[in-house]
Amino acid sequence: MAGGSDHLKARWTSFRRGFRERNPLVLVAAAALTALTLLGVEFLIDAGAIVRVPESRFVRHRHDDNGHVTYVLAQLRRSPPTAPTVYLTGGSATMECFLSEESLSYDISRAAGRRIDVVSLAAHSQSFAESLALVENLPDGEALIAVGLAPMRFTNGPADDAGLLTGEPFFLRSASVRRMLEREAASTSPVDVVFPGVLRFLAGYVRERRTDGIPLLAEIPYEEHYTIDGPLRSRAQKREMAASDMRDDRATYAAYADYNFAVLEELVRLARERGFVVVFFDQPLNEHVLGASWDGVVPSYRQRAKAIAARYGVPYLEIARRVELADADFLDVYHLVTRGRVKWQPVLARELAAAWLDARGGEGLAAQ
Repeated sequence: MAGGSDHLKARWTSFRRGFRERNPLVLVAAAALTALTLLGVEFLIDAGAIVRVPESRFVRHRHDDNGHVTYVLAQLRRSPPTAPTVYLTGGSATMECFLSEESLSYDISRAAGRRIDVVSLAAHSQSFAESLALVENLPDGEALIAVGLAPMRFTNGPADDAGLLTGEPFFLRSASVRRMLEREAASTSPVDVVFPGVLRFLAGYVRERRTDGIPLLAEIPYEEHYTIDGPLRSRAQKREMAASDMRDDRATYAAYADYNFAVLEELVRLARERGFVVVFFDQPLNEHVLGASWDGVVPSYRQRAKAIAARYGVPYLEIARRVELADADFLDVYHLVTRGRVKWQPVLARELAAAWLDARGGEGLAAQ
């Protein structure tokens, strides 16, 4: 036993000594081994290897939106939907405007007269570039892309989106995002690779689970809703949040609106090119706090978005104007509680079904 232990110790010492070796041939071999390892990571991700692990073991924490979207996209690419599918893109306000994918699918299907599935790809603070990358990586098939609009969705700059080229926040590549960033002369990686994002994900996985006191690889349910039914933020708290966010959004909208509208138009162009139906809708916004204008940002983005919609024949769904929401329907400034979602979802479902039927020439019951 002692001899075996000494032999193992000697081999480990030799292995560690290799890291201090300066011989060019050894360094080249080490670089080649590293490159092969990283290529292996890229291959496994491309092959959808992450879905071999249950999502409950994959997500970093209970509200890991981007981890969830990464996992769902891998599932979709591995097993494309067989029915027409509505994909929701947007920020957390989109996440909180419906009760569940299943119930929204039921409402849309009933209004359309045929089965239509729903998959939410929305995530907290999702940018248009992130939505564009998701649309580019969706599987082929009959689909409607519902794009949620809001003041804060037009406030990301090119530098904020550069991580998409290195696998963050999603393990995917996007030639469309690279073209947009290069057009903006943003600092980007020379090649599109996902392993840097994978490494950051793993570091975050360990950090988040340790912070929450959850054992590594333990199963935890992903919770699709951030908001609960109370206690609601006070009127004063809502006004303070709105005033602060409005100041920030006004400045960043002025700086980055042109970039974000260019990305939004590219999203529409690509989706239409792939045969997808596209619709715009305004995410819920608590107008009872500081009014509907958002210091002029809302009228401005609506006007510009409607111009894009008209140019490409994209329906602009006026859901917010068809739902009478009260201040008590909002947890804060953006997020609906259950009573608000109960009001919003039926209108959203009818509008999405109508847009689908219109795009498909009235195809409904006969298609079942």
